[in-house]
Amino acid sequence: MENKSTKRTKNQLKISLIDLLNEYPISKITISKLASNANINRGTFYLHYKDYMNY
Repeated sequence: MENKSTKRTKNQLKISLIDLLNEYPISKITISKLASNANINRGTFYLHYKDYMNY
């Protein structure tokens, strides 16, 4: 079960992604852009989501 902080962070990321998709194609959205737009640290993103590009 996720705590409130985790839910809030993931929600911020979802909203941020939707905002960025209105401006850029998905291929131009980076983790750095996403995290910055969501006002979180890039490292926080990786706490919640795996980087499948390195597997």
